[in-house]
Amino acid sequence: MMDSLPIMHTFVLNVNRSNHLMHVVLNSITDNFSIAIFSEPWCGKIGDQPSFNGPDPTPIIGTVSHPLWTSFLPPHPFSIENPFKTVIYVRKHLAHFFHISPLLSPNLFSLGITSTSTPPFSILSLYHQPSASEDFIQSLDDLPLFDFENLIVTGDFNAHHPWWSLPPVDEDHISQSIATIIQAHGLTLLNTPLIPTFFRPNYSSVLDLTFVSPNMFLHDYVYDWNARM
Repeated sequence: MMDSLPIMHTFVLNVNRSNHLMHVVLNSITDNFSIAIFSEPWCGKIGDQPSFNGPDPTPIIGTVSHPLWTSFLPPHPFSIENPFKTVIYVRKHLAHFFHISPLLSPNLFSLGITSTSTPPFSILSLYHQPSASEDFIQSLDDLPLFDFENLIVTGDFNAHHPWWSLPPVDEDHISQSIATIIQAHGLTLLNTPLIPTFFRPNYSSVLDLTFVSPNMFLHDYVYDWNARM
């Protein structure tokens, strides 16, 4: 990366709908990270909207708030029964301009970040819900990825493919479709081969992936990617 460009450290994690874990992470990474991206964030009631047509207020649904972070949610209707599956946080002290693409899915959206001190770039944050794989593939395939010169694609892909998975690989048409779409747009995988990102007793896997567009890879705008327990 060019010396004149500030470093914006980015943290990515599946928090498994834990309100407590989100608070812990946001508090602990504040001094070292500028962007935090969560898959499966907590979604719940955060307040009430007064009702003008009846005695009962309308509940306001959202996610964890933090005094030092601004949160961005998919611009798609959601509810506690049909929650959003990803959220992006950006430190409030960063004087940037933001644009959310109107993608029609609660499981993925892009946040454009522009400032006078960094090249404009976009983050496509996503979560692949296995029970809705066909909708996820269609949403991913419909994205105008070629329109993003500087793009980071990251999230919980919940798919196994020889490109990123630990052997042996039980590949299916869903994972192949995801790989085909990603490869068709020339995106580069940043994950280190054979380094797992998901752990449970006696099992590990590579589910959380990060890809970047050719321009970001060519100019080293993203570097030092790693997975840590």
